[in-house]
Amino acid sequence: MDATISSLTDDTVATLEQCILKMAWHEYRRFSRALSNHQLTFPQFHTLLVIKENSKKCTMGYLADETNQVSATMTGIIDRLVERGLVERWRHPEDRRKVLVRLTEAGHAKLEDVFQATRTQLADTLTHLDEPTLNNLAFSLKRYMEVLGKVQ
Repeated sequence: MDATISSLTDDTVATLEQCILKMAWHEYRRFSRALSNHQLTFPQFHTLLVIKENSKKCTMGYLADETNQVSATMTGIIDRLVERGLVERWRHPEDRRKVLVRLTEAGHAKLEDVFQATRTQLADTLTHLDEPTLNNLAFSLKRYMEVLGKVQ
């Protein structure tokens, strides 16, 4: 066990846990408001993001797995996104049984609009921190995410 981990006290772990939970809740609420302003639900946004990041392999099954949705729910999400012109379905060129999903130009634009809005909101919040604190926060969060990736 790493010396840093073994030196953690229960109070430190509890404090960090509370901070992470509160931060996650506040960010979720902030992000949900931004999504609402763009007429998106969190599952719809998450689906759009997965499609953008994995455009070559976006079958309905893959999307359901990546977004932790059941197939029927994913079908409903995709139906609504298709109706809004944000995604389109197409048949796999080598296996006509597979239905693939890709973003439309409107879908790409919607994601960019959401990210622009959320970055603006976050920047407004971060202006209350000085530069050394921001640098430490960025470093610590990146490092924490690296560790999360290794232990999950």
